[in-house]
Amino acid sequence: MRAWGKGDRTDASTYGTGAAVSALFGQAGNGGGGWQRTGTTEYAGSTQVTYSDGSRTLTLVVDHTALGAGDEHAVTSAVLSSSEPTPAPTDDGDGLPQTVSAYADAFVRAWGKSDSGAWDYANDQVRSILGSGAGPNPGAWSRSSTDGSSVSYRNRDGSLLVLQLDGDRVADGSRDAITGATRS
Repeated sequence: MRAWGKGDRTDASTYGTGAAVSALFGQAGNGGGGWQRTGTTEYAGSTQVTYSDGSRTLTLVVDHTALGAGDEHAVTSAVLSSSEPTPAPTDDGDGLPQTVSAYADAFVRAWGKSDSGAWDYANDQVRSILGSGAGPNPGAWSRSSTDGSSVSYRNRDGSLLVLQLDGDRVADGSRDAITGATRS
């Protein structure tokens, strides 16, 4: 985090995999100052650490095995995103997140932990595509891109998950806004 903040790609390469460093520096040559850690989520085999500078969010995934062994390249994923404004609450929603990325992230976290609440976010078609169990390698999924109606995640094992969302249902914070999914 500090190496990227200073724009020091060489130092960042000591801690992150080539893919993580390339993804991060490809989005911004340096992060500047003012970043604060805003969250840490432990998963089996990895930790997701989130930072914010007030307008952007950086999410890093740290591999426990590499970190425990003192190996270089323990940061396996780095995703930089702009903070999305939170729409005003509506009366007809179900209280779920109201931005595309937050909605999809909540689903992926719950799905990765075999939390039955994951299916509040996705329709029956998505459940039949992904199965009712946990996603492979829980905690190893990192958001790789977001657009107005889809969010992509990359797993540490190289697999890709793309979720399609109904923007109106997301904006309302309603259930079943994830309407499609592909895994490869």
